[in-house]
Amino acid sequence: MGSYSDLLRTPGVARIIAAQLTARFPSGMLSLAFLCIAAPLAQVHPLIWKYVVECLFEPDDQEIKLSEEDQGTLAMVMKTVIDVLDSSVR
Repeated sequence: MGSYSDLLRTPGVARIIAAQLTARFPSGMLSLAFLCIAAPLAQVHPLIWKYVVECLFEPDDQEIKLSEEDQGTLAMVMKTVIDVLDSSVR
C-alpha cells in the first residue's frame, strides 16, 4: 500500500486520478494502472516524466483533443523512448 501513497504524493497525480475517477470510474482505473507502471520512471527521471505528463494530460493547446486511449498510447511510447535512451547511456 505504500507504493500507492508514494505515487499519489507525486505532483499532479492525485488531481489527475481524482478527475478520472469522478468522470468515468472504469476508465479512471486505466490512468491509475498506467501511473503504477510508469512510477519507476518518475523516480529515476522526475523532471522528464513531469514534462511528459504535463504535455499529454494538461496540454496548453486546447485545439488538439486526444482521447484517453491516445494519451495512454503516447505516454507508453514516451516511456519506451526514455527507457531506451537511458539504457544507451548506462
